[in-house]
Amino acid sequence: MNKAVVNTATWKENAVIKALGDLPYQLIAELPNIQVFGAVGDKNFTRMGDVTGSGVVSSMVHNVTVGKASLSSTIKESQQKLDALVEQR
Repeated sequence: MNKAVVNTATWKENAVIKALGDLPYQLIAELPNIQVFGAVGDKNFTRMGDVTGSGVVSSMVHNVTVGKASLSSTIKESQQKLDALVEQR
């Protein structure tokens, strides 16, 4: 996130940001401490981070739970996307 964003009127006057009080600022302050999903102890499993960043898993869950998509076809499609992602390395 660009640090200058929080100083703009758009940010400061945003109803959602206002409703959250200090929480957005607390989260921003913690950004330097966030680790990539896939960091386990002193090892970093970069493919796990690639999976998280791809949005495949979150899209799959959303499509089945909210979108009421077929579980079996959604899993099959998601697995194909993950396989293609892993092959890129």
